Amino acid sequence: MKNRKILIIDDDIQIGNLEQEVLEKEGYECIRAYSGTEAVLLLEKQKPDLIILDLMLPGLSGEEVLSKTKGIPVIVVSAKVSVDDKVSNIAHDLRTPLTAISGYLELLEEEKTNENVGRYLDIIRERTENLIQLTEELFRYSVITSTSDEMKLEKVSLRNELEVAIAGAYGLLTEKNITSEIELTDLKVERVLDSALLHRVFGNIISNAAKYSEGDLKIKLYDSGKIVFQNRALGLTKVEAEQLFDRFYTVNNAKESTGLGLSIAKMLTEKMGGKIYAEWENGIISIILIFYNVFTLY
Repeated sequence: MKNRKILIIDDDIQIGNLEQEVLEKEGYECIRAYSGTEAVLLLEKQKPDLIILDLMLPGLSGEEVLSKTKGIPVIVVSAKVSVDDKVSNIAHDLRTPLTAISGYLELLEEEKTNENVGRYLDIIRERTENLIQLTEELFRYSVITSTSDEMKLEKVSLRNELEVAIAGAYGLLTEKNITSEIELTDLKVERVLDSALLHRVFGNIISNAAKYSEGDLKIKLYDSGKIVFQNRALGLTKVEAEQLFDRFYTVNNAKESTGLGLSIAKMLTEKMGGKIYAEWENGIISIILIFYNVFTLY
């Protein structure tokens, strides 16, 4: 099977060497560029299967290089992420989908007129979508961890924002055959928060529940502002529940996940002065979210 080719664009030789060493051990072929200008010239001659891009480059910037990568998946890495996290998780998350794409493409070349072609194409499409999802999540995470933008604080109703998030997740829950039970207080429960960040927190928690749920999801908003997202997760353990907010952590049955969703939710919740944690008991996982009135509008 032909190795997949990955272009590493990073001016830090040591980090690039470590990334290359780990990726080559996983069976990938690596090519290197040490500046934005060198990367663009290389891309005019070669088309790698994936690019690992450092935004802080000499010559052309990482953002300028991004505009030259049409049709090629790109993982943008942040200087705030440790080298160990970069290399081990890039290799882990990309190995299965890229290997599957390569294998089924070779099968297609051998059976161009066979009735199995349609089935192989479906599998390739599914694996490609998984890969896109993984790279997009990694990109969003790198943007969130590297940004220093101030929050846009405003008075929001937790009840109203939660209703909007639940409505937006209707299609996902229906697709996963998840029956939801919603219990919201009649009070507005107002807090001073960033509405966009709050919506992302709610969305990530609900998406996570859709991955692990056994077909149910209960969401409850209390008068106090405490929010509980609860579902059956028989394949989960108490130890795993305690690790759900760790960056890149995934349980065994989350094959299409980077493990970033709840990590991002935790980061944003704490940025807005809130608290988020998980409890597991008798096969039931509960994600508890609490926002305090710690911010004041001036």
